[in-house]
Amino acid sequence: MGTSSTLINNIAQWLEIDAFELLRNSFGGSGYDVACAQTDAPIVYQLENEKPFFEK
Repeated sequence: MGTSSTLINNIAQWLEIDAFELLRNSFGGSGYDVACAQTDAPIVYQLENEKPFFEK
């Protein structure tokens, strides 16, 4: 997990906004690292219509 994804996730939690939208509007990327930052278990991750979907 990179520091930028941790930062994005923490800022989004602090502001009570969607971390994936914040990522999309700042650094860009798939959001995989943000999804990893939001869980402590293995995940299956994919984009569906450019929106993240993940499950444990």
